[in-house]
Order: sequence, then C-alpha cells, then structure tokens
Amino acid sequence: MENIHLVFYPEASEFSKNTYEFEKMGIRLAGCIDEVRWKYRCNALDV
Repeated sequence: MENIHLVFYPEASEFSKNTYEFEKMGIRLAGCIDEVRWKYRCNALDV
C-alpha cells in the first residue's frame, strides 16, 4: 500500500499544482468579466 502512495504522490502534486494554476486563471477571468460588466452598466446608466 505504501509503495502505491510513493508512486502516485508526484503525480498527485503535479495535478494539484495544475488545478491551482487553473483556479488562478479562472479567478482572473471572472474578475475581467465583472469589470467589463460593471463598465457596461455604468455606460448604460450614462445613456
């Protein structure tokens, strides 16, 4: 059982690193969308 953990651990850490990068990218993307939506709302109010 311990051998299996040793074999899969590097793979698991690589996966969590990729997941973390993906989440960071998603948060940044969501922030951009919110910013655009906010600007659009302000412009709509001005008109």
